[in-house]
Amino acid sequence: MLKLDSYIMSSATLAKEFQTTIFPSECALLSADVDSLYPSIDLNRGLDAINEALQTAKTSTQDREFTIYLLRWVLFNNILEFNGKLYLQVRGTAMGTPCAVVFACIFMGMLERRALSLARERLMIPLYYKRFIDDILIIANSLQECQLLQTILNEMDTTIKVTGIPSKDKTDFLDVIIYKGQDFIHTRKLDLDLFQKPTNKFLFLPYNSEHAPHVFQGWVTGYIQRLRINITNDYHYMSRRFDFWTQLSERGYPASKLAQYFNYYPLRSTLLANIRTKPRTQDTAEAFIVFKIRMSTRTLSILKQLKKALEIIPIEQESGTYHNPKLKQILRNRIRPIICFSNSKSIGKTLISAKLHNTNVPKANSNSLKYPRLAAYARSLQCFKRNDVTQ
Repeated sequence: MLKLDSYIMSSATLAKEFQTTIFPSECALLSADVDSLYPSIDLNRGLDAINEALQTAKTSTQDREFTIYLLRWVLFNNILEFNGKLYLQVRGTAMGTPCAVVFACIFMGMLERRALSLARERLMIPLYYKRFIDDILIIANSLQECQLLQTILNEMDTTIKVTGIPSKDKTDFLDVIIYKGQDFIHTRKLDLDLFQKPTNKFLFLPYNSEHAPHVFQGWVTGYIQRLRINITNDYHYMSRRFDFWTQLSERGYPASKLAQYFNYYPLRSTLLANIRTKPRTQDTAEAFIVFKIRMSTRTLSILKQLKKALEIIPIEQESGTYHNPKLKQILRNRIRPIICFSNSKSIGKTLISAKLHNTNVPKANSNSLKYPRLAAYARSLQCFKRNDVTQ
């Protein structure tokens, strides 16, 4: 999926790319949406697209066939229970399946590849084309080109329908508004502003909720960074900051804390420079140990003592070796672990459960009642054993 030309990671990536991209003065903007993407994909055509993508990526025949085999099993076995009855989804893919997002994105990527190839044959190349799952952004030389590209996309597959209305001045994509500002005629750079739905009630995290103090400062700081990245105009940015302050005040945040949080004015150029255009890959060589504890007023009261205790690890500074060889294996290059908080079990999770309970659990084994999922797994192994597990 990351190798697709249309792949975009977030609106922050868009902001970084627009910082250095110029467009002709008569360009047109189109923000389009794929109607009901997941249930609209024909599974067989979707598998063909995945197979084509794997071939393009030069995946080995064995890995490609095995991937398609597993994916076919997942896509054609989406089963749900409702009102005591089991249902099998026969069209499209389930939205809750973990592989659905990647499956849909690669399917659309291969469809776009054919559509853009056809557009080039007609001497029509979009100035900018990106997609985030089912949201598409097209910037073309004219309104007619935007409409024609949309028509070509709709002709690629009978079940896929792309809808949107092109504009000469502005459009919204993800959580930003893209528009031609006052200086566009001189700079040829498009401006950005924060897009918020009219129904947004700004129900931010209440200040009296049971969270560690650093959580509040962390998410408020992150939101301010988002405002600075997504808003190019300085006046609009300061206005949004003031609105954000007012919204937090209405949610019970004291003025003293807000003054502390809002004493933060990040530089947009610095934030944009640190934005990644591709997800960070996990390097096992840089893995580290995490000390995980449940968040509560008790753990917060002993946090300083806990940090101090974890820092007292014998290490020889000169040679860089640990007195205990096992510590070096566990901690790698870190002197102490990273402390991580886990949420306490809420009242809602205690009262409500979304897990299915099997009423046919054998009563002979007490553990099967205590661990229903383990019991179901054991029964499945017995079924495999009866039906010859080698097959």
